[in-house]
Amino acid sequence: MEMVWLTSIIAVPLGGSVGGIGPGTQTVSAGHWLLGAGGDPDAYEEFLSKGRAATDGACLEDFTAEFNSACHNQYRDGKQEELEAALAACDWNSESTRTNLLVWHLLSPYDRQHTPAMDTDTYNINRCIAESTAYTKDEGSAPGTWELLRIGPFTTHGGNDWTTAATCNSPYDNETQACYDTYGTGAAEYPAFPGFGQSWDWAGAASSSQTAPARVLDVTSVFLGSANAQGRLLGYPPMHQHHFHVEPDVGANNATWSALVTHGDDQCVTSAGGVACEIQQTPSGYAWPMPLPFRLSSDTNDVRANASEPFEWYILVAIKGRPHDGSLKYFTQIHMKMEPHPKQGGYFGTYYVPSNTTSMFWAEGTFLGSWDVLWSYYHSHSAWLKEMLFYVGANSTELQMEQTGVGMEVTEGMSLDQVAFARQQLSERAQALGAQLVCHFQRDPSQLEVYPGSGELSDHFYRKSAGCVPFTTARGMPYVAMVVTSPDSEAAALAKQDELHPDLNVALLHTVIRLFVHSDSYPWPSCNADCGYAPRFFVE
Repeated sequence: MEMVWLTSIIAVPLGGSVGGIGPGTQTVSAGHWLLGAGGDPDAYEEFLSKGRAATDGACLEDFTAEFNSACHNQYRDGKQEELEAALAACDWNSESTRTNLLVWHLLSPYDRQHTPAMDTDTYNINRCIAESTAYTKDEGSAPGTWELLRIGPFTTHGGNDWTTAATCNSPYDNETQACYDTYGTGAAEYPAFPGFGQSWDWAGAASSSQTAPARVLDVTSVFLGSANAQGRLLGYPPMHQHHFHVEPDVGANNATWSALVTHGDDQCVTSAGGVACEIQQTPSGYAWPMPLPFRLSSDTNDVRANASEPFEWYILVAIKGRPHDGSLKYFTQIHMKMEPHPKQGGYFGTYYVPSNTTSMFWAEGTFLGSWDVLWSYYHSHSAWLKEMLFYVGANSTELQMEQTGVGMEVTEGMSLDQVAFARQQLSERAQALGAQLVCHFQRDPSQLEVYPGSGELSDHFYRKSAGCVPFTTARGMPYVAMVVTSPDSEAAALAKQDELHPDLNVALLHTVIRLFVHSDSYPWPSCNADCGYAPRFFVE
């Protein structure tokens, strides 16, 4: 399957028509796009009809082998115990090469007790290669060796005390407050974490392509988060991993952004493993191809009650893999963002929605390649995201989206009847055309855990939900997504997250679908909006 990588940024409406994009699809049957279960729509509709939390029960055996492998790996018994045993056995060594790291705090408004220095001299940067004899591997353990990077310790006091760490491409300048491009748009005087990966045997490694870097690590498992001094992984609560990105140090390249990534809603409900779900593992026979060295960006906030006892913790990067030798297939993430147009944006790629009312919008685009979707999951902020539907096989003109009463811009103040009408119009038109619902996020009580006395809104902690069904894409195949937002609580309705307009009831939202595919011709871990898909409007 060919992966098409466009080198230019798409910054104009695609297809030339404001009415819709992509080819017509009236002749496509409902089962045509589906994989597994013989393309049986009934099995998929049963899966998609439930806003279920991600649990082992969602690993349906009549779906594809890759889906089942990735799904069972998410809940594999012993995964957390293996990593924590590796951490406990570590003989931590200081990073031998200079790394520029910018660290800062956004303190709780009630806590001004500490301000960290913004340099690496204050924080230890330690590495460890975990010997395989130090921990027990079970039958489903990912191939390769754990290499571990620990930064800290940090001390926080609850009340949403926020700690940010990011690699710099030059020493931090206190006068200009200049560092720092996390993803390497400038010349790196000190490359980020240049020592990472040096302990593997690269003698027999194969270059993944003529143009890719020679040192490519086949990553089979990864944990990006936090741990205590004893090597115990820290879940949410007490620590909310707002985001944690590890990116190849390959310069300014939107296509490879969001390579290895973790967010707070990657954690499963406790009964399905909790923080262990944040240890991501590829399906059997696959790996993320990760060029070295890498850079990182991490935001972590302490969501215990304000003025809690001092808590010491470390940033942790745990990567399991081996030098690329061609024996594992590429496992590439297509990082798809469903956003309104026009978009009013906030921190780290978020967009604004009203926090105190029900709103809707739709988005559309086309896929830029033909792949099988092997695995998927969502990232959003469920205090406000209520529902997201994702159809393939028809564009907005064919689906007559103008008749739903919803536009590409955020439409505020929708009633329940208006939401139901828009959903019904979309569903009926899709069925008539043979377009297929392949992803359906629904906020559901099964995803919610409550921890009284925390610093989160209404003490609500939303967990990972079941993702998309396996399906196949085609170059030029259109998709349409419909998004419904509403507050889940009185506290969420009162949110005012726009720093420029602090009196407005505004929430910051992500609506992301992560699709994982394979292509023999694309040796990178991620492929985004100028690479794997083309939204109708894309402005970087």
